[in-house]
Amino acid sequence: MMAYVVAALLITISIAAPVAAWRQRRGQTEEAPALVLDDQGFTAWGGLRVDWHDVTSWEVFHHDEVYDDDVPEDHPDYIGPSQVDERLILVHADGPERFLRHLEPDVRAAYADDAYGTGKRFGTPIRIGVDGLDAPSDEVVAEFGRYSGSSARPY
Repeated sequence: MMAYVVAALLITISIAAPVAAWRQRRGQTEEAPALVLDDQGFTAWGGLRVDWHDVTSWEVFHHDEVYDDDVPEDHPDYIGPSQVDERLILVHADGPERFLRHLEPDVRAAYADDAYGTGKRFGTPIRIGVDGLDAPSDEVVAEFGRYSGSSARPY
C-alpha cells in the first residue's frame, strides 16, 4: 500500500513541476517591440497606437543637445551634463492627447515630458527614437514613409 502512495506522489510531482514551470514561463511577458509598422498604422513604445489616417504629417529631427543635471553638484545623485544625440520621427496628428489618454500613467508622462516639450518644443508629444532599433535608422524612416503613404516634411 505504501508503495502505491509513494508512486502516486512521484507521478504527481513529476507532472506538477513541469506544468508549474510552463505556467510560470507563459506568465512572463517578453518586452514589446519599440516600433511596429503595419498597413493600418503604427504601435510605438508603451502601447501607443496611431492609425495612418490620423497622421497629418511627420518629420525627421536630429536631436543634438547637452542637458545639465537638475541637482546640485555636491548631491550624491549628480551625474553632470549629458549629451543627447538621437534621431527622432515626430508624428503630427489632430488631438494627439487622445492617443496618449489610454496609456499607463508613467508611459503617458514620458511622452508628455516637459523636458521634451509636451508638444511645445517639437510641436507634438508623439515622437519615436529611431536609433538603436533592430533596423538601421535610414531603413526605419524609409519604411515609415512607405507605410504612411507620405513623405517626411522638412523640419
